[in-house]
Amino acid sequence: MKVVVTTWNEYKWLAPTFLHFYDKNWPDNPYFTSFTSGTNPWLDGVIDHLESIEDDQVLLLMDDYILNAPVNTSMVARAINMCVGDIGCVQLCAREDACYPYFFDCSIEGFKEYPLDKPYSVTLQAGVWQREFLLRIMQRGETAWDVELKGSTRVSEYGKRVLSTTAPAMYYHPSGYMQKGKVVESVKQWTKENW
Repeated sequence: MKVVVTTWNEYKWLAPTFLHFYDKNWPDNPYFTSFTSGTNPWLDGVIDHLESIEDDQVLLLMDDYILNAPVNTSMVARAINMCVGDIGCVQLCAREDACYPYFFDCSIEGFKEYPLDKPYSVTLQAGVWQREFLLRIMQRGETAWDVELKGSTRVSEYGKRVLSTTAPAMYYHPSGYMQKGKVVESVKQWTKENW
């Protein structure tokens, strides 16, 4: 299993901030971490990177989502062990957004399941994926938002389940450092105060 951090050349100035808080909040990270090329179109670089590795599973992160609390490494390991067979993805951020009411009990302690017929059954937020499953959902030329919207209609074709931790294994600012091409000032301020 590898951690794959998606990057974009337009935001390469953000790498030192991401890496500082990544290392600070996950000092016991036992997994090799790799970074996508950051090319345009963005998703093509992500697909190229995923196709270049052989690991069956990847933990996907985006470089503009800054870790703001210690990572629960044992919960990450548990998610990796679960992400096999018919479980195609285990989300690690315990979403509490508008999608939260859709989650239902999956009879696995510490986890819940997301229905595949609801919006945002695919999210690029922190999650462990079966690599081949993720590659099937992604389409070259799409944006991150396209993958979440259009991928959510494609996901049900593959017979895989999407689970989430009930408590976050990874904590970060839900809006990300960047939103619609602009710096989120509250996140920028937080990074300055907590460096």
